[in-house]
Amino acid sequence: VKFNVPTSLTYQVLKEQAFAGVVLDHNGEQLILVDEYGQVIQDGLLTSLIALIIFKTYKGPVVVPVTASQAIDNLAQRYQGQVVRTKTTVQDFIAKLSGQNKVQFRLNFDALGALIHILEFSALNNLSLGALVDEIPAFFTRQKDVFVPWEMKGQVIRHLIEEPTKKDMELLDGVKIFHPQGWALILPDAQEPVCRIFSEGASMEIAQSLADFYFEKISRLVQKMPGV
Repeated sequence: VKFNVPTSLTYQVLKEQAFAGVVLDHNGEQLILVDEYGQVIQDGLLTSLIALIIFKTYKGPVVVPVTASQAIDNLAQRYQGQVVRTKTTVQDFIAKLSGQNKVQFRLNFDALGALIHILEFSALNNLSLGALVDEIPAFFTRQKDVFVPWEMKGQVIRHLIEEPTKKDMELLDGVKIFHPQGWALILPDAQEPVCRIFSEGASMEIAQSLADFYFEKISRLVQKMPGV
């Protein structure tokens, strides 16, 4: 379940010149941070921050879902680490985490433990949260949902895979299609009659255009299929 940062928290961090602001969900499973500049650290940026800390401390390998930014691969090159990508299911993520150090599990599934670890790392290295985030290469991502009837999801993915193209593809989960300045992942949702489109680009405009391109492409495919 998504939850948001109250605007008042960001304002308070800036007003008090605090080290950080923190939001924990009531289950203690989700964490959002606000750095000293008022920047909200959640979702993909939090995943990248966790990866950075692991690379700087243990050199990796870092386990991340297939939806994670290529910025993590850039960090891996910088710190001579390794990236292990998983399907988006929690089960696959946990399976890939087994055998890794316990810190990664805590950073990903124990919000309070992750908070303590991040704050300790910052203090030991005399780095603010903002300074750590500044070490992460800039990245731009978008997400969009497109309606696809249940019975057509397999056909849509198959069409994208079999379509003649010179673009590289990855079939770990759904189909991930690489473009010169970004990528798009088309992932059939297990709970709703939609495919989720995740995209990343060298700029926000490119990320948005990739998401829009595949949204329109899949919408046209669905319209052409029998039974619609």
